Parts: sequence; structure tokens; C-alpha cells
Amino acid sequence: LNHTPRLMGRTLGLLSFGNVARCTAARAKAFGLHVIAYDPYVSELTIGEHGVEPVSWGEFLERSDYISVHSPHNEETHHLLNADAFAQMKDGVIVVNTSRGPIIKEVDLIEALNSGKVQTAGLDVLEQEPPDPQNPLLFMPNVVVTPHVASASTRMRPTARRRVGREVSLVLRGRWPMSCVNPTVLPKTPLERWQPYPMNRGPNR
Repeated sequence: LNHTPRLMGRTLGLLSFGNVARCTAARAKAFGLHVIAYDPYVSELTIGEHGVEPVSWGEFLERSDYISVHSPHNEETHHLLNADAFAQMKDGVIVVNTSRGPIIKEVDLIEALNSGKVQTAGLDVLEQEPPDPQNPLLFMPNVVVTPHVASASTRMRPTARRRVGREVSLVLRGRWPMSCVNPTVLPKTPLERWQPYPMNRGPNR
């Protein structure tokens, strides 16, 4: 335990600032972490309202002691965390990805883990799923893999069922669902928009 780093005063960097990231920020701040976020699609004012410091991409990489990935996967975020990004990070950074596997270029992550640039990685998702049984990440002592079960708890299944029921109910009543994976199709449907916030970010909004 004497070798366990103290959380208070360290910096957590959130990659993207949707609902999950905002909930993560609230919990992290309770432990005394300073929270920063990089998200080019969310205004600095909105990020600041949550007590989180908005930063540039370079600042995000250079200042984070812990990086938590919350981005959707698209052309912009594909392999966003690659060798160049890892090179700009602090030595011994800890990387957690509970979002989408292809955001991290795995061959570069493996190299960063072997060199010590990345101390530890926690991965709920992988670049290839199901993974190759020989994927080195599955055998590395400084990697924790929780394949899509990081959210599993006794409350998860009933909560998920209620949410699915709510979404189906909205559509049956002719309204937009709240968690559409491809929200750009919604204006092309006969469904009525009712959300008071933008729907161009997908379910992570």
C-alpha cells in the first residue's frame, strides 16, 4: 500500500465530455482529483459549469496523470490515441477506455505499456472484437481487460430494461428516442423532436 499513488491533487483527463464523462468527473472530484477535458464539440462554458477545466489537445496529453476515454468512434477519433499521442503523455500515465476500442491503436498501446510510458491500461473494449486469442493485451500484467462488463452490477439489468422500455415508448408515441446511435437520421423520420438539447453527438450526449 505504501506504493499506491495518492489520488488527491492528481489530474484526470476526460477525452470527450458527454453524460458518462460528466458523471465520471463528479465522482473523481470527490476524491480530490483535478479534472480536465478535451472535447472540440462542447463549449468551454458548458465544461466549466461542471467544475472541469477545458483544455486543448496538447494540454490534455501533457497534463493528464490518468486518461479516461469517452468518445464515440468515427473518422475523427479512429486511432486518436496512437504513438504520437502516447509520446506526448506523461511517463507512467494510466489509460482507461470504456468507450470504443478503435479509438486506441493497440499496437502503439502495447509498445507504450512495454516501455513504461503507459503504466497501466484498463480496457472494457478492444480494437478487434471478439479479440484474437493471442492478443498480447490479454496476457500483460499491467493490463486489466473487462470485456463489456465494466458496468455489470446487480442493478444493471433491471436499469437497462427500464431504459429500453422508455425508448420504445417514446418511439411508439411518435417522439425521438433519447439514445439514438445515429441521430442524424432522426430529422428524416416522421418522429417529433422534443429534446431541449442537441442530438448530433449520439448516445454519449
